[in-house]
Amino acid sequence: MSAKADVRNLGRGLVGAWRGFWFRVEPAYTIGLIRIAFGALVILWALELKTDLYIRFGSDGVLPQPPAQAFTWSVFELYTTDNALLIGWIVLMVAAIALTVGWHSRIAAIIVFIMIVSFERRNPWVFNAGDMLIRIEALFIALAPCGAALSLDQRRRTGSFFSAEDRKIWALRLIQVQVSIIYISTVVAKLKGETWQDGTAVSYSLRQYDMLVIPTPGWVTSNL
Repeated sequence: MSAKADVRNLGRGLVGAWRGFWFRVEPAYTIGLIRIAFGALVILWALELKTDLYIRFGSDGVLPQPPAQAFTWSVFELYTTDNALLIGWIVLMVAAIALTVGWHSRIAAIIVFIMIVSFERRNPWVFNAGDMLIRIEALFIALAPCGAALSLDQRRRTGSFFSAEDRKIWALRLIQVQVSIIYISTVVAKLKGETWQDGTAVSYSLRQYDMLVIPTPGWVTSNL
C-alpha cells in the first residue's frame, strides 16, 4: 500500500510541477520586457529592409515575381505592385512602433507577424536563419498577453504604464523552450564542424562586412 501511495504521490508531484511550469500565475513584467525588446528589434529590421526595398522585392529587382511555393502565403501575392511594397513597409513600421510602446498590443503583434511573413515569402533568398527566428518569435508574441505589462494598453486600463496584470506563464514558457531548442540544436550541429572547433568559423562570421552593423577590428578577426 505504501508503494502505491509513493507512486501516486510521485505522479501528483510530477503533474503539479508540469502545471506549475506552464500555468503558474505571475505578474507579466517579463513578457512586457520581451515585447519592448522585440518591437525595437523589428523597427531596426524594418529600417534595414527599407535601404534596398525595391532591389530585393520590387518588380524590377533581383526577383521580379515571388517564388511559387506550396502551402505558403504572403500579402504581396495579392498586391504585387511596388506601391504595395511601400505601403506594406509603412504598415510594418507603424505596427512595430505600436508593439514597442504597447498600443493595441495584440493587434499590432498580429500585423507585425503577417508583414514579416509577407516580406520573407516575397523573396526568401535574401534572408537567413536569424530572420526566420524573428518570424517565429513574432508568432509567439502575437499569441502572448504582450500588452499586460509596461504598455499603453495597461495605462489605459489601470492608469499606470508600469503596472502589470497577473497572467499564466505558458506563453513565456513557449518562447523560452523554442529559443532553447533552436540554440541547443545549433550548438550540437556546429560542434560537428572543424571550423567551429578550431575557432576559424568565428573569424569568417565576423568578416562578413556586408552583414555587420559594427565592423569587428582586424586584430580580433585575424588573431588565431
